[in-house]
Amino acid sequence: MVKTPEETNRALATEGITIERDMKPFYVDESKPWFKTESGWPERVPKNVDFPKITLYEMLCESVEAHPELPAVWFLNTFVSYRELLGHVDAMAAGLHQLGLRKGDVAAIALPSSFQNVISYYACAKLGLVVAGINPTYKPGEVLHELNLTGTKALIVLDALYEPLIAPILAQHPLEHIIVTNVVDLVKVSSLKKWLGKKLKKIPTGPFPESAVHFLDLLKKSAADRTHDVSAEDIASYVMTGALLLEGYGLSEASPVVSGGPLGPVKTTGTVGLPLPGIEWKIVDMETGTQGLLPGESGELVVAGPTVMQGYLNDPQETAQTVREIEGKRWLFTGDIGFMDEHGRVCLNDRKKQLIKVKGYSVFPTEVEQLMGAHEAISEVAVAGLPDRETGEAIKAWVVLKREWKGKTTEEELKAWCRGQMARYKVPKHLEFREEIPKTLVGKVMRRELQEADPIYKACYGK
Repeated sequence: MVKTPEETNRALATEGITIERDMKPFYVDESKPWFKTESGWPERVPKNVDFPKITLYEMLCESVEAHPELPAVWFLNTFVSYRELLGHVDAMAAGLHQLGLRKGDVAAIALPSSFQNVISYYACAKLGLVVAGINPTYKPGEVLHELNLTGTKALIVLDALYEPLIAPILAQHPLEHIIVTNVVDLVKVSSLKKWLGKKLKKIPTGPFPESAVHFLDLLKKSAADRTHDVSAEDIASYVMTGALLLEGYGLSEASPVVSGGPLGPVKTTGTVGLPLPGIEWKIVDMETGTQGLLPGESGELVVAGPTVMQGYLNDPQETAQTVREIEGKRWLFTGDIGFMDEHGRVCLNDRKKQLIKVKGYSVFPTEVEQLMGAHEAISEVAVAGLPDRETGEAIKAWVVLKREWKGKTTEEELKAWCRGQMARYKVPKHLEFREEIPKTLVGKVMRRELQEADPIYKACYGK
C-alpha cells in the first residue's frame, strides 16, 4: 500500500524516528499552484505520498490479492481478470526462463496493445529482463537499428508482422529465440470463429519459421519452473494500465504517466490535467533549459518524480541530454512544448523536434494546422518544415480538400487566404493537395513521412 507522508511519519515516530519533509526524494512543495482547490486538485487526494520500494511484479501481485476476479485488461470485447493475468504471467515467465533467458537479457516485444503485450511485459519484469518495445508501424530498418542498439536476444512478435518486419533483417541480427502469437490467441471466442476469421482474412495472420516458439505453448508451462532474482532496486522498462479514461499526459520515459484530469467539479479541458502525487513539473526555455518561464510563456515541459526513467539503454549521450540533475532532483526534458497557466496546469502545443524555424521565428506546426483547418474548403491538413536556403526552413502544408471543394480552389488561393489569417512568417511557402494524409494506427499524422517523401527534402538530404 502507498502511504501518505503523515501516515509514514506517525509509524516512524513510534520508533523515535523523524524525517524532514524536504529531505524526501520525491517531495513536492505543497505551495505549488496546481495544489490549490481552484486549480481542481481533489480534496481527498494526498499532495505527497511515500512510494514503497517494490518491483512491478510485486505491484501486480498486490492488485491480484486485492481484486482477484475484477477485470484487469480489456481487448477485442474480452476481459482477463487479475487472477487470470497473474497465471499467464507466471507461466510465461517460466517458459522464458526455460528458454535460457536470464536477468539483464534483452527481449523485444513487437505487438499491438493486446493481452499478449501486457503478459509479455510483466513476465519479463518478473525475470528481470530488459524490455525493448518495438512499434508495429516501424520499417524493417528501424527495427534493425533498435535490435542492434539494445542487443536483443529474444523477440515476441505478431505472426502477421514477422514476414514484412522481421524476416528482411534477420540475417543482419540473428535472434536466439523468436516467439510468435496471433492477435486473437487469448480472445475468448470459439476456435471455429477464429478459424473462420483467419480463412476469410478478417483476422490477420502470416507465415513464420518452424523454429519459432508458440506463445500459447509457453503459457502451458508450470509457474514452479521459473526462477527469478529481482529487487526493487533493479531498473525496469515501461507499462501502461488503468481503469478510468481521462484526459492526461505521459511518455515512455516517465513510465509512462505524468498527469491526468481530476475527478471533480473543476474542468481542466484543453490542458493535460494535474501532475500525479510525487510529480513536479515546470516550463523552461528551449535554448538552455535552465531558465524557468512565467505562466503563459511557451517553452519545454520538464518533469521530476518517481516515474522518471534511469536512462536509455546503451545510449549515455542521449540520456545525458534528456535526464539532468538540477538542485538535487532528476528532471526529464520531455521535448514537448507548451505553457503553464496561473493554476499550474499545462497546455501543450507541439514537439520540440517538429518546431519549424523560419528566419529565427519559432512556428508550431499544430498552430498552423489549426488555423488552416478553419477554412471551409479544408478537410485535413498537415504541416512540417522543409530546408530553405533563405529562411533556414520553409513551411509546407499538405491539404486534403472536402469533396465539394475539389477543383474549385487552388494552392495559391489558399496561401492568399493564409496571409490574411496569420503572421507572414507562419504562412506556408509550399502547399500541396493530396487525397489523404498518412497516419499511424492510432491516428497520429505522420509528418516525417510527408517530409522525407518531398522532393525538396530529398534534394537537400539525398534520401
